[in-house]
Amino acid sequence: MPKDAQAADGRNQDFARAQKAAERGNAGAQAALGWMCATGHGAPQDDAKAAQWFQKAAAQGHAGAQAALGWMSATGRGVPQDDAEAAQWFQKAAAQGHAGAQNRLGAMYFGGYGVPKDESKAAGWFQKAAAQGYAKAQYRLGLMYLLGRGVIRDRRTGCDLLRASARQGTEKAIELHKKYCAAEKADTPGKKVMVSKSDPGKRPLQAAPPPKADSSQADLESRAELEKRLKDDIKRLITSSELLGAVR
Repeated sequence: MPKDAQAADGRNQDFARAQKAAERGNAGAQAALGWMCATGHGAPQDDAKAAQWFQKAAAQGHAGAQAALGWMSATGRGVPQDDAEAAQWFQKAAAQGHAGAQNRLGAMYFGGYGVPKDESKAAGWFQKAAAQGYAKAQYRLGLMYLLGRGVIRDRRTGCDLLRASARQGTEKAIELHKKYCAAEKADTPGKKVMVSKSDPGKRPLQAAPPPKADSSQADLESRAELEKRLKDDIKRLITSSELLGAVR
């Protein structure tokens, strides 16, 4: 049998096994079927069926399925587009410690999608995901610290977060750390930058004071670039399908 045919046969068998388990009420299998239908891997691509399986798993408390439903609600895939519904699903998954949902909920609060805009809450959710080593949350929280958005402005903590994200291969973090943090004192060679579960800088997260005017033109230009990067990144994140990779 050709390799392609063997692979297809294997996927079909995976689907059949998952379907049997899902029909018996196994939440993990239900989430797996949702993923297969959403991505078209191992089953015909069908958003409506994906949503149905995710809903069955989510009703049993499966965090990955709850996060996936948040994404489907945010994008209108398989269900009506509804930011408020998306935020509720992300909240359920985030409360269980799902880093991807915490990261996405941070974006919802930052942009005011489906929830009242609240940058302090956005930073808090990014912080929870960053503490689990979620590279993209480390990047976004790093920008917030560099800008003083939702937190007290702290260049060293911002650079530490960008460095932690960059070490996981986040290209945007690599670029911005090199551009804005080169003058920061390097950490011990070979020492992994850790993000504490209480706060990246091991200090309590505090609400940001009103922004102060920056005196130098160079700093104004730097802030303008970082502000644009952060806002554009948040907008892209809202419709990104990256959460599907962590469903199963």
